[in-house]
Amino acid sequence: MEFAGKGNRKPQIDVNISLIELDNCNPRLVPYLSDPNKASQLDLITVLFENFNTEEIALSLVENGYFDEEPIIIVPNKIPSDFSFSSYSNTFYEKPFDSKDWKSIS
Repeated sequence: MEFAGKGNRKPQIDVNISLIELDNCNPRLVPYLSDPNKASQLDLITVLFENFNTEEIALSLVENGYFDEEPIIIVPNKIPSDFSFSSYSNTFYEKPFDSKDWKSIS
C-alpha cells in the first residue's frame, strides 16, 4: 500500500498542541469515566495519568522516536476556514481528499 507522504510515509501535519483535545468517547477512556458526556479535558488527562503508564510512553517516544506503525491520529471538530482538501492527497484512493469523504463535522 502506498501513502501520499514523503518517501511513501503517511502524511504528517504539525498541529499546535493548544488545538488538540482528548476524545471523551475514546473507548480506552470511557470505562474510567462516571459520565463521559460531561468529562472535561482535565478529567480525561487525569484518567490517562492515573490509569495508563504515560511516563513510560513519553520516555519511549524520546528514546525511540515516533513509531509509524502506531500513528497518533487527530480528527478535527471543526475544519479551519483556510483548509483546503485539494492540497492533500491519498494515493490509496488515488484522488485528492474530498470533504464528502469525511464524516459530518460540526
